[in-house]
Amino acid sequence: MKRRVRLLEPAQADLIAIERYLAADSPTTAAPLVSGLLNAIMTLGEFAERAPAPRDDRIKALGFRVLTRAPYLIFFRIHHREVRVHRVLHGRREYQRLR
Repeated sequence: MKRRVRLLEPAQADLIAIERYLAADSPTTAAPLVSGLLNAIMTLGEFAERAPAPRDDRIKALGFRVLTRAPYLIFFRIHHREVRVHRVLHGRREYQRLR
């Protein structure tokens, strides 16, 4: 089933922060990397179930799934006909405080 993909404000802010951070060191790679993350996010509209639930039991209990695009983790929930992307975080960040 094709679902609408909705990028929530925290996820949008994450992508902007990622691009700014990367652009400080390597302006030519920042935009393509963020574009790749966005492309991966858009595939969730058709293939959201391919992403597993996180290993962290608390985050799993909150209904999150996680798509990995190393070194980034894309946290999302499936809501009927919509995929809501909540956060895009570097794998080394403390993501256990997701809500």
